[in-house]
Amino acid sequence: MQTTFILLFSFLLGNVSLFAYEQGQVKTAYSYLSQNWNYYTRSGKKVNVKKLRWTCSGKNCKLIVNDKSINPATIYKLSGSSLVSVVNTSTTVKLDDKQVEKMDPAPSNAVGSEPGDLKGMTDAHNRYRQKTGVPNLVWDANLASYAQQWANYLKSTKNCGMQHRPRSGTYAQKYGENLAWSSGRHMSPYDVVKMWYDEISDYNYSNNSCRSVCGHYTQVVWKKSKRVGCALATCGRAEVWACNYDPPGNYIGEKPY
Repeated sequence: MQTTFILLFSFLLGNVSLFAYEQGQVKTAYSYLSQNWNYYTRSGKKVNVKKLRWTCSGKNCKLIVNDKSINPATIYKLSGSSLVSVVNTSTTVKLDDKQVEKMDPAPSNAVGSEPGDLKGMTDAHNRYRQKTGVPNLVWDANLASYAQQWANYLKSTKNCGMQHRPRSGTYAQKYGENLAWSSGRHMSPYDVVKMWYDEISDYNYSNNSCRSVCGHYTQVVWKKSKRVGCALATCGRAEVWACNYDPPGNYIGEKPY
């Protein structure tokens, strides 16, 4: 009887060790999930996190996600066209363009929730910021309201034409600003941000200069910007998009990253 008990006890300990992981990995994964509340599996499936905690016994720790013990090494984030392990950035899964397009938006670190047609705007920015190697932006509802105020003004006075805020007066600019306009088709947030980012072809990083227009690109990837809020106004088949950034970017003589 005693021998049986010892064998059984060893078996149970073995099961426990299968679900215990190094504390550093657990804490890293927990930190990431507590900010984003979703992640990708290695196969590209997006998982929404509703419950999250971690426990330790000595040096062995568990990461509990949605009431299940999860291996921290199986938690990935989308970076450009690859999945990257949040606990070991050298572990990546390369995706082709079709896979990226079919995937749900990556974690956006949103402080608030983008409404309606603006859904995905934070993620659209962060995909390009991740490609550049700068920190993610978070969605800011106050900035979004500020952007909507100006978009509504452009709708009522400019038939949705583009014009940046003035430097003084009632509508004086307080933040960084990007504008976009289209007619005849409805753009998605990803269309808008891609249009801005594509100005990278006109930007020379070595001497921090633009061949043509590249200020929208540099604001999208401005390293010191932390928050974004955007708005949309429509005038028949035309639409104008406005995004504001805090802290603002595009300081003369300063590189974006």
